[in-house]
Amino acid sequence: MKLTMRALGIVAVAALPLTSAWSLPTPTSKYVTGNVNPKRRRYQSTRHLSNEAFPTQISNENAALANPPSSHPLDRILNTVLSAAPSAITITAATMATFALNNYFLKLGPVLSSSVIGLLSAIVLPPKLALAALCGSFAGMAKTAVIPGVAPSAALGFICALTMSLFDKKSWLVGVGGRLGFIAQCACTLQFIVFSLFVAPSSNAALLGPFPPVTGLIKSFPQIALFTAVGAFGMQYWKRIMSGASARLSSPVAAVGVTGAVAAITLPPAAAGPAFCGSFVAMASPAKVPDRRGLLLASVFAALAQQSLAGALLGGWGGKLGTAALMGVLAYTYVDGVFGAKDDEESGVEEPEVKMKDVGKVEKRVEVPVEEPKKKLTKKLTG
Repeated sequence: MKLTMRALGIVAVAALPLTSAWSLPTPTSKYVTGNVNPKRRRYQSTRHLSNEAFPTQISNENAALANPPSSHPLDRILNTVLSAAPSAITITAATMATFALNNYFLKLGPVLSSSVIGLLSAIVLPPKLALAALCGSFAGMAKTAVIPGVAPSAALGFICALTMSLFDKKSWLVGVGGRLGFIAQCACTLQFIVFSLFVAPSSNAALLGPFPPVTGLIKSFPQIALFTAVGAFGMQYWKRIMSGASARLSSPVAAVGVTGAVAAITLPPAAAGPAFCGSFVAMASPAKVPDRRGLLLASVFAALAQQSLAGALLGGWGGKLGTAALMGVLAYTYVDGVFGAKDDEESGVEEPEVKMKDVGKVEKRVEVPVEEPKKKLTKKLTG
């Protein structure tokens, strides 16, 4: 009896592979593809079965790999904080350093202080962190009438980091010159408003104040427009001459730093500020400002923006020049879009005609140029 039970056990174990093979989908099943002889149903091996024989199992495995289980909300928050920490620390440190150089230690002034921090960050830091440091340096250009102390400047740097993170996440104003300065101005304005709820601000600082006489603005406009354009073209010239020498020194951050430093050392403050603003205009992407004509016009609009902000953000506001540069670039892109479209309509320029033809299963595109507005050329496809 014991031998019989042992023999049955051995047979059962030996039959396990056969039972698993029997449990596989049969050739007549709807999951099996291809021509298979039904008589060989029992001997159908797994190597003859495609992945489609196991649609449920494989789809579940792929889904598990493609969509891993969601982590805990605290883990996601921690990962977000850790990923944003280098940029936040860089912005805060650059804000505090620029603010100290501007108001306390060497008292270099806002333009030179920001330029020094920007140039050093371009040489030492990776490009992404160098941009973050440049944004922080714009916030640190604020005077003590607006940001009353080193500790508030640290808070300003933190707010600037949060603002930049939001702009990057939403992809706001990407490619527009003056974007970093505008972010710094938003952070500076937000902190000024919040602090004003608890502490009376300085009498020299105000969001809005008396507007200067229009005659004075008209007289000073040619000078502001000239030095804004000089700063824009000077920044691009530095990038061009350094492009083959050093990748770091030819970066936009380094070019802005060099332009601002040269302007602050060689020009009076009334001209150094517009030149520094012009370097922000030149940071615009080619999609926004494609050529020299566009750069010149954007600089003129930025000069107008500087004049329009003469009665706002008073007392030494961080990011005010960047805000003017952004306004100039946006004004140029709007005007160019409106009048450029009208010029195309009046000249009768049409888009190249595109014809499609199937060649087998591949679509072949052929662009046929249009030489005359009223005549459309056609071209036969061969092959």
